[in-house]
Amino acid sequence: YVVLYLNFSRFYGFDNKVNLHELLLYGYDEDQRIFYTPYLVNGKFQEAKKSFELIECAYKDAYFQYLQDGWNLLGKRIFFFGISSIHVRDDYKNDNWFADYIDKIDHEIHGRKIVQTQMVYDITEPRVCYTGLACYGILSEVLIEKGSTDGLNEKITKKLIRTLKMLHDHKALFAWSVEWFIDQVNGHDNTELVDVLSSCTKYTKELERCYLLLCKYDKTKKSELLITISEILRKQLKNELETLLNYRKLIWPYYYADNDVPMPPDDD
Repeated sequence: YVVLYLNFSRFYGFDNKVNLHELLLYGYDEDQRIFYTPYLVNGKFQEAKKSFELIECAYKDAYFQYLQDGWNLLGKRIFFFGISSIHVRDDYKNDNWFADYIDKIDHEIHGRKIVQTQMVYDITEPRVCYTGLACYGILSEVLIEKGSTDGLNEKITKKLIRTLKMLHDHKALFAWSVEWFIDQVNGHDNTELVDVLSSCTKYTKELERCYLLLCKYDKTKKSELLITISEILRKQLKNELETLLNYRKLIWPYYYADNDVPMPPDDD
């Protein structure tokens, strides 16, 4: 697979305008001289065919735009190089996978409030971001406040709908990681590990419920829906914290066994 930055305006016939965006290429046909790529149409990805010539022109536009605007290049290269090759691995284990996995759980547990100042484009106002379980806390506060006062405007509602959908997807991935971990350590007979998986699956469904309730609010503007979502998230924060702390404790014996060393007393 290949990801590259190019000029999306070429796809819409706006040859005199440059709009840089990444594009995934996952196949090609040399006889027809076309690439296959996912393309967003009315909010859904569909397969699209783009000619070799069109992709080449769109990529050249991006290349020359980068030469003219070095700050833009710097910003884009934070995420991708001009062309990135992506390969599917049979497994995502590495030599330090156990420690990496525990580290990711710690990031979930502790969460972060990050204040960023974007300097590349001369934006001086700080941007506040939340990670891990801290997301539940701030979302619950915002929704209970808005549900008790003037509600959410349409722009913020749309953004929060997207946020809740991403939280749901993230939690689904985390639940899959728990299932994967159980497979790796042959822990299917460990009822406590199985209970963690069951809880994470339940949390995923609760986030889906929150997402759907906010979609309903977008249509009905009933403030009580915001309060309901806030209460679910506040409860979710408490329950997930308890589950993750327990999960982290359950992992340690497998970690030491995998490294063939005795487990220290009272190591959590």
